[in-house]
Amino acid sequence: MSGANRFRPTFLIRSSAVGFLLIAAIGAVLAQPLEVNFVNRTGVTIFYLYASPVTSDTWGDDILGMHVLAAGETFHFVLRGRTARYDVRAVDSADNEYIVWNWNFESDRQVQIRRADYVGIRDTGSADAFGWVSIVNLTNYTMEELYIVPAGTGAWRDSPQLLPRGERIHDGEDYRAEVDVESGFNVDIILIDEDGDRYIKRDVNLELESEVVYTLDDLFWE
Repeated sequence: MSGANRFRPTFLIRSSAVGFLLIAAIGAVLAQPLEVNFVNRTGVTIFYLYASPVTSDTWGDDILGMHVLAAGETFHFVLRGRTARYDVRAVDSADNEYIVWNWNFESDRQVQIRRADYVGIRDTGSADAFGWVSIVNLTNYTMEELYIVPAGTGAWRDSPQLLPRGERIHDGEDYRAEVDVESGFNVDIILIDEDGDRYIKRDVNLELESEVVYTLDDLFWE
């Protein structure tokens, strides 16, 4: 598992008829879906969120998907594991990692992720430097292309188009993009809509801004 190591004590349980009945009863309850609210108290936007049973050796999939969890917001999710105890891991746009160990669903239906849960920088397993930004489309148009380049270079025409084939950012939607920040955190972000019109945000500092909102005011007039 990436991130902090997961060491837990091992407990020995004395078997008995009563014990087996109790375990069976608990198992029947935990077979039901667990509806959980994850509350972001870190003060920053969370880009990745994982909830893994305490007995697991991996974090599993990111449960936020294409969404982000802004500071102060709550994310509702249904866990389908057969346990009441989970470890919860959150990662922000700067790869800072926060972990809530051994959260117990039976005692609290909310997971509060706080600044105090910070454990360090995520190990990306790569020498490359990456950041993240959430792009919100409020232009009334569908965006078909996305470019993010170092600020002031004007090199977007020679840069790769970041939206996967067939992917669009429709009006009212947001899209989370990975950004190579090896050249610095200040970038220009260019969107191109279905009519070929460009929308530009210049000199965006990804260390300070994890969300960029586009409106018609960002339309570039040549």
